[in-house]
Amino acid sequence: MSFEERAHIMGLNNLGDGCFYYTDRYGEVIYRTLVTRTGSQTDFSDEFEVLDNFEVPYLALFTRKQGDQRFKLVGILSDLYKFIGNDALNQKIRDPINETGNLILTEQPVFSSNFTQMYNMIVIQNASNVPRVGDVFPTIIIRNSYNGTKRAFIDFGISMLEVDSLSTRWIGFGFRTKLGNISQVHIDSSTTLVSTAVGNYVSVFSQNILLLVESNFNNLLSEDDVLRVLDLVEEIGKKRREGISSILEELSSDSPTKSSWNMFLAITKFSSREKNLNAKVLLENIAERVLIVPAQMMSFI
Repeated sequence: MSFEERAHIMGLNNLGDGCFYYTDRYGEVIYRTLVTRTGSQTDFSDEFEVLDNFEVPYLALFTRKQGDQRFKLVGILSDLYKFIGNDALNQKIRDPINETGNLILTEQPVFSSNFTQMYNMIVIQNASNVPRVGDVFPTIIIRNSYNGTKRAFIDFGISMLEVDSLSTRWIGFGFRTKLGNISQVHIDSSTTLVSTAVGNYVSVFSQNILLLVESNFNNLLSEDDVLRVLDLVEEIGKKRREGISSILEELSSDSPTKSSWNMFLAITKFSSREKNLNAKVLLENIAERVLIVPAQMMSFI
């Protein structure tokens, strides 16, 4: 089917004249079919006139944040693009969370400057309080794009509330390799379904977060174990090793030994402030290698 034929299925309104529109609480987007326009060609106007008004297989993309006055042209993309609205995608996640009986504590959507990409962290209430290490909450991280540069991506992870003298903020950690994710490319033939997996994730993680933290809190690392992890970090940068070592010492100040959980927290807290995306991904992969994951979580994966 053509983009026009698929527009209604994808949640776009056909405004006519090749324009397709979507709006939600965050902003607005218009896709416009491109057509040829030869204009005046002086001596050759009659010959070129026959080339007018031919549709080409590309779409012009215009976006506008809620509250802005004007749309901006922000890209060109193929008419094979499969549109997924930001809030429509978020709602696909909210519905199965609500069905499990869990409350959404917070959502933190962030958008690129041209409004073509979204990152949203949904933190879910967790009934279990983890002793001595604070509350840990199931989290779903959602990414989406309107220009096809990023696939629709759902990452499973955990969040912790960090309070210091400067701010109060959530630290979210997505398990890129160990605990899996779901993604859907923005191509018409892609048919990934997410609702069942999200509902299962919330249920399994709510039941196992306490065990996840306690198992790692009670798993003490030898000095050689700590050095091996820090050696891996140093391959990404000596200053990163120093920063993580400093956080680790603070977290372990009341004990001569370090636990897997403290090592995980140290790397996660440091990586949450990492500006280099590649380094951030590498640090999160190292943090995952430290963790002991409960069997039921592994079976879910």
